[in-house]
Amino acid sequence: MLDDTAPEWEAILKLAAPVIEKAEVKGADDYEDIGRQSWQARRTRAPLKLEVLCRTKSASNSASVYYFEAVRQFAPQPGIPPLFRTRRPAGNPGDCSFLIFTQGFVLFDGKNLPAGFVVSTFSDCEREAVEYGLPLGTITANGRPYWIMHWSGFGHEHYTLVEVSDTSFRKVLDVPGGAC
Repeated sequence: MLDDTAPEWEAILKLAAPVIEKAEVKGADDYEDIGRQSWQARRTRAPLKLEVLCRTKSASNSASVYYFEAVRQFAPQPGIPPLFRTRRPAGNPGDCSFLIFTQGFVLFDGKNLPAGFVVSTFSDCEREAVEYGLPLGTITANGRPYWIMHWSGFGHEHYTLVEVSDTSFRKVLDVPGGAC
């Protein structure tokens, strides 16, 4: 795990921005009311903030594999109902109407991101739709690295094994861990 003083912190976020933007647009397809939020036009006023960055070597060792989590938070718009119901008291909307939580794996060769798997989720500001990833470690089998991941969200958790190659990421195992 890296902190915000790591040299890659800003570089990965900047290089991943186009991939993140595509994931956000794809994620918006799941919400029919998203259009009234004019979220794409407001994106420049809702900066993307990196929250988690983890690194390991790739299969070829000429690049590094990163897992990241980033969030873009949108302020309420006067006269526009929120995208999600919230537990916040009426009349106290706070400074957040909704957010976009993006997470994924990217391969970084020192200059470019030749491969990545990135997903964006639109959520209320309490993050009830968000699923957080926690890398538990990596193993190498048959010359390929695998990330062992723990995923947890509101009322559930599961574990995955993600195979990493120089061109792709593939979930090879997904085991439930429990649910409420």
